Amino acid sequence: MKDLLNTLKFAVRDDGWKVIGQKLMAKMGSVGEPRDRAEVLEWCRSVAESYAEWAESISPELWAEASRFGEDLVARATAELASAKTRFGGGGAYALLYFIVRLRRPSVIVETGVAAGWSSTAFLSALEANGHGELWSSDLPYFRQGASVEEIGVLVPEALRGRWRLFVEGDRINLPKIVDQVTSIDLFHYDSDKTEAGRDYALEIVSPRLSADATVLFDDILDNGHFRDLDAPGKRVLSDHRRFVGMVSHGGGSTPA
Repeated sequence: MKDLLNTLKFAVRDDGWKVIGQKLMAKMGSVGEPRDRAEVLEWCRSVAESYAEWAESISPELWAEASRFGEDLVARATAELASAKTRFGGGGAYALLYFIVRLRRPSVIVETGVAAGWSSTAFLSALEANGHGELWSSDLPYFRQGASVEEIGVLVPEALRGRWRLFVEGDRINLPKIVDQVTSIDLFHYDSDKTEAGRDYALEIVSPRLSADATVLFDDILDNGHFRDLDAPGKRVLSDHRRFVGMVSHGGGSTPA
């Protein structure tokens, strides 16, 4: 009953019904998808590389920096989210994300799925360390819990927000707005609607803006066979033995000095 009341409160906003409609369409789009999680898990395990070993083989110093960042973020997030009204999901491969941004030095990052802001903080912290770049993020409130727009990205420090552009109307509204405002995307991170349709839609929208050496990352690739079946050069799976991240890297990038 509480979830229903919060949904109705959210809906009375000017754009509330529009956002709820997107969520329902995503749910409907997931009906009938093959439930091949076991097969996908087997495939992931057969091809996955340890992302710690992968990162250390490229730059031990940079991976040490990324690991320290990850430890500090976990400590801060544990304290800050303990009193949060919204029950946000856990963090992702934030140390890996930090490492890739420090390594590749992107000018423009686009991400879908912010929630508490684990990945956003990783991206923005690495951009700050690089001394350039900006993050464009797509999300929408946890309206069933009565969350407000202001709660999106609560972990992102105020000092980092100058590099951040946050859109909060859902991917199908946000992504077209974002691609209209950026000339190219150097890193795209997908972590929102887990359906194959949602992933396909996002790729269709952002692909024309991907730079020649762009990196594309998919979190939670165990949900379905989308990444397994993706026809893309340079495709690899990186893992910490608990989660699997899909990566498509179109170029070598540069290592920070």
